[in-house]
Amino acid sequence: MNEFYDFKLNKVIIHKLFKNKGESNFSPEFSDDIVNMSIDAMKLIQERMVDALGKNSKSIEVAFVDEDTNKAAELVKKLFTQNTNEFIRISKNLISKLSNVQRAGAIKNSAILVFLGKFGTYQNECVIILKAESDTSVQLVKEKSEEKFALSIVENSLLGSEQKLYKIVIFEKCDDGYEVVLFDKNLDYFSSTGAARYFYRDFLECDIKDTSKILTKQFFALTSQFISSMTISDDRKYSLQNALSSYLGSPGIAIVEAREFANSYFSENENRDSYTEFMEKNEYTRGFRKDLDTATKLTKKRVLKYSNGLSLTGSAQAIAQNVKVVNDSETGKTQTLILGELVSQK
Repeated sequence: MNEFYDFKLNKVIIHKLFKNKGESNFSPEFSDDIVNMSIDAMKLIQERMVDALGKNSKSIEVAFVDEDTNKAAELVKKLFTQNTNEFIRISKNLISKLSNVQRAGAIKNSAILVFLGKFGTYQNECVIILKAESDTSVQLVKEKSEEKFALSIVENSLLGSEQKLYKIVIFEKCDDGYEVVLFDKNLDYFSSTGAARYFYRDFLECDIKDTSKILTKQFFALTSQFISSMTISDDRKYSLQNALSSYLGSPGIAIVEAREFANSYFSENENRDSYTEFMEKNEYTRGFRKDLDTATKLTKKRVLKYSNGLSLTGSAQAIAQNVKVVNDSETGKTQTLILGELVSQK
């Protein structure tokens, strides 16, 4: 799929999903008209799309399940070809489908924006669905009658700079079918279950592309290769390799993303951009769902090898906690300190 920029959105419609007190489902409130958005509003929406779906984001590729009998796929395909009246009608069918699978809980009332447009260098056709949960916020205003500021309540605010409660899915029409990319903040924490699943699996009838084992293995190998090639001290390389094992092995991280790793563990004077450019050349332009079993195997054990033929082997956690690597500036050699007592030897 192409990178996401230069959007030309020629049709936009907004529907709402809201929950009445005591009800378990969300009822739709449909619109019958295409929206005329201001330039500023459209710019803001495009910024959110690029942030969520573009390069160095945590968006992931998904694919329709059983495309020939997939109701969501059928409706999305029709959105590409229909006139305005049909576009509105089909968008309502999609939102009805979403309301049937969305259950009450922590989910808030939301607005659903359905777009038809084009993007990128070649202006590829696309359909975009953006679900933004609404919130109540406070806005600073200046009273007209007096030279002072006041606070005003803003109901149903959407897509604020700190607001992460939204989901975006983009369907790109290609020569051999459709490519689908999804951003859902909940995938960070719930992976393929719970809050994330109802949207991409039950509503869109998609599944995350099963490339996680290969991508997890390659991410570890490529990042290790980059760390090894850096012009930094051995003890710093040791620290970064420990960080890689910690990051990839963490059960709390479901979506792995190169930019996030760089920003979390590389210092400012270590060229983060060089790392992300290296990963992009190897086709790591966005996040992917980690395969936990593969990550566990890769990060379970560490082996430190030395130029004199010696090596040190142990679990990644034990080495990170009990081994210190120190560069000797006078001799240029590396000293390894083991924080423990020698209890046996052969």
